[in-house]
Amino acid sequence: MHSPQDTGAFEYVADEVRRLNPLLDSATVRSAMGSLGLTGPKALRPIGALSGGEKARVALATFCLTPHNGGEGASVRVRCALFVSFARFFSACPFA
Repeated sequence: MHSPQDTGAFEYVADEVRRLNPLLDSATVRSAMGSLGLTGPKALRPIGALSGGEKARVALATFCLTPHNGGEGASVRVRCALFVSFARFFSACPFA
């Protein structure tokens, strides 16, 4: 087994969430990662090559897509929307 640091961000998120939700498709993973700013080459970089903020986004994408005591569909979208909203607020906040 290799270190998560050597694994591409998309591959890591997809593998982690598919352990709990094997039916999750790649488009949903890409969409969640994209909504958090991990698009294109960034999404494919090894985790060890990402900045601290990008690593946090990988963790948030994993959290958003992981089943949490209930149905998936809308709850995934709601969790991701909340995180994206908070991220946008704090990135624009003059006090942060």
